[in-house]
Amino acid sequence: MTRTAQEVAVILKEIYNQKFGDDECEKYRLGWPDLRGIAGVGRLEEPLITEISEQLAESGYALIPLSNFLLVGYKRDFSDARKLPARLLERYLPGEIADDDDVDDEEFIDD
Repeated sequence: MTRTAQEVAVILKEIYNQKFGDDECEKYRLGWPDLRGIAGVGRLEEPLITEISEQLAESGYALIPLSNFLLVGYKRDFSDARKLPARLLERYLPGEIADDDDVDDEEFIDD
């Protein structure tokens, strides 16, 4: 039985709240075949993964696809990640950044 993205997201959130691996309410990983099984599909297409991710994001969760598995977590699970300091960021910026007058930021704003 094929499930909707919303149904899959609900299941992934329920799994998040289960106790396993001596932890409860912690980020977890699952394999691509596991997600296919939960979704009830033979092949995971990008639109379905995006929809599941969006459904999770609405509740503050994240679905992070990696090459061999996916991570599911709540936004607070990632809050302890180290923050990129400005001094390091500046090392990797291009030489000169255009003046504000030369850039039309409106093209980057979602309506």
